[in-house]
Amino acid sequence: MNNLSHTIAILAYNNHDLTLKNVEHLISLGYRKNILLFDNGSNPTYEPNAHELEIRYQRKHDNIFVNPAWNIIINQENCDYLTLLNNDCFILSPNYFTNVLEHMKNNDIGISSCKTKNIVKLNKMLKTDNFFFFHKEATKLNFISKARRQGWLMTMNLTIYKTLDFQIPDYIKLWYGDDWIWGQFLKNKIKTAVYGNQYAVHLKNTTISSKKMQEVVKTDNENLIKFGEWYRKLSPLLHKRTRLFSRYV
Repeated sequence: MNNLSHTIAILAYNNHDLTLKNVEHLISLGYRKNILLFDNGSNPTYEPNAHELEIRYQRKHDNIFVNPAWNIIINQENCDYLTLLNNDCFILSPNYFTNVLEHMKNNDIGISSCKTKNIVKLNKMLKTDNFFFFHKEATKLNFISKARRQGWLMTMNLTIYKTLDFQIPDYIKLWYGDDWIWGQFLKNKIKTAVYGNQYAVHLKNTTISSKKMQEVVKTDNENLIKFGEWYRKLSPLLHKRTRLFSRYV
């Protein structure tokens, strides 16, 4: 592992089985010391799990929603690179951060993600050969700089990001925070990257299916109509379609 300091922040709001599976998967890949588990008002608390797994832990008593939690994490962390990782996104490439952080540093990349496949059921074992590709560790990384942003796995140069308008607006609580983050790099013409030969899977779930969450989403959408000129300007870049996301091979 290189000498770059790095935090992998995972938000947890209930959904214990999935979240702990992801944390244990990251630990199996060698990233125990990098993990920050942010408990966003879960019941029961994740504190005993974090203690047992020997990872950093932070808790809010009530659910403050995604974007306010991200703002707290971004403000408090002093690392070189910060990864915001959804609990339902599982990294497959075994040396992902070792490869990507050094590449980002050497190529002046502000924020990155990787090729991600949506799935409906998680394989029992997270092995690369279960997902129809062969990972070649020695392969030179390739990336697309003008590709659709990936919101469930974002690794940013935190030093650069904190020089931008990094605070996600408080009128959006649950959605569009990832668009805001990617948008800051895009509008300031800082290089972005989505790696075509690094891999993850994103598990579709029902996190926002509750009535309470649906109300938050509704309010976010209404506020974006009122205040989201930035989104309308950047949307063609944020949601640019490429073949990169249609399949692995």
